[in-house]
Amino acid sequence: MASRRDLTKKFAREDAKADRAEKSRILDALVASTGWTRDHARRAIRAAATRKGAHWVEPILVGEVTYGVWTQAGRLRMPVWRGWRPDKTPDDISLPEQ
Repeated sequence: MASRRDLTKKFAREDAKADRAEKSRILDALVASTGWTRDHARRAIRAAATRKGAHWVEPILVGEVTYGVWTQAGRLRMPVWRGWRPDKTPDDISLPEQ
């Protein structure tokens, strides 16, 4: 099965060209595929449409930061940039246990 992000991008592309009835069908299909509510699926399609210009890249550099804690949303609280780590590769890096 495709990831939710991939499904959302696919449905967002279809949604951009669809009429009102087709948009409802697309929304129903996304809800059935992901298990999301219609409201959440609608927001996800809108968000995917606004990310249209994003260009995802593979990591090649590693930097070091210190931080206070991880938030519930998976973000760093009080991050401080320490610098580049030329001795490390992206494959060496993993998230610390929370």
